[in-house]
Amino acid sequence: MVLAWFALIGFLSPFLCGGLMYLNKEEDGSPKIIQGSMSAKALSLMSIFGAFCCLIMVLKGIHIWGNWEIPSIDPNVAARTSTRARGKGGIILLAIKFFPQFLVFGYGIWGWQLKTYLKRAKWLWG
Repeated sequence: MVLAWFALIGFLSPFLCGGLMYLNKEEDGSPKIIQGSMSAKALSLMSIFGAFCCLIMVLKGIHIWGNWEIPSIDPNVAARTSTRARGKGGIILLAIKFFPQFLVFGYGIWGWQLKTYLKRAKWLWG
């Protein structure tokens, strides 16, 4: 249950940080975040906590990488189901098969997007 919250927060944090930066812009397009303001503190907390959540998910992916067993499903049932859904379940089957790699690389890239916000977090806090 706790890992689901880490996954959700880690996934949403780049969107939230980008949205906060988008909302606080001048007319010429430059960011207008005042050092020490509430929005600056919220941005720095979101970026730090989001990067922490992404790191937790990457570590969880590394933890389960070695002993991940793909859930077994009857091939006839899988073929019948994917035919009925017109092939839309193939991506989900691949995500289940490569779930640890998805966690490591997906959340690694997602956390890397927070790098620009993390660099400014200490300055923004004031």
